[in-house]
Amino acid sequence: MLQHPQWYVVRNAVKLLGEIKDPQLLKDIAPALRHSDERVQKTAIKVLHDTRLPGRAATMANALAYMKPHTAEETLTELHYMKDPASVPGLGEFIFHDSRTPPKLLMQAIGGLGAINTDDAALTLVHVIADTELDLSVRRAALIAVTRNPCEAGRRGLSQYAKDAASHDPLATEVLRALSTRKDPNATGKMAAAAAGIPVAPPAPAPIVEVEEVQSLEPTDDLPPLEPTS
Repeated sequence: MLQHPQWYVVRNAVKLLGEIKDPQLLKDIAPALRHSDERVQKTAIKVLHDTRLPGRAATMANALAYMKPHTAEETLTELHYMKDPASVPGLGEFIFHDSRTPPKLLMQAIGGLGAINTDDAALTLVHVIADTELDLSVRRAALIAVTRNPCEAGRRGLSQYAKDAASHDPLATEVLRALSTRKDPNATGKMAAAAAGIPVAPPAPAPIVEVEEVQSLEPTDDLPPLEPTS
């Protein structure tokens, strides 16, 4: 029934799979997530959401590249909340699948990767940074995300990118700056603000402390002369 030409037949079959608690639901519902009709996709997402099955994040992420924009947006929001490391391959595939993907959706996918503190997520973000075919704003968002990832793999990946980046790549300088400020916990926020065009206030000057003059206890030479005694 999932291969039926009528979309509503497929939708009803998906609902039935959820109601009977199909033991192989993640496998059986996967084709519906890639269905050409968005109504079928939405129904499949809802069934997965309601079942709360472990592993559903990977199933949804792997279908992102085939979803309609609105369904993809809703799915990315849920994946960001789930923070499941199993969704990393699907998020990466979605980012690199089609250069015509709206930057808004790519930003969401990057946000999902940034919420997952694993080596795979960090390295996927580095690959986004290195892809000069992507919009600069998307690559810059990946740079900000990877600097917030505590995994050492991210730092190594950035270092390698900095060595290999072309001199005319506008992001190369920002990567070097990120590497130099990575040890400063306050530097990431400043870099994110600078990347967004938000002016960063210079550090406040140290306050001037006025020191009161302390009168010397040493004897002075201008004491009045002693009167002679008889």
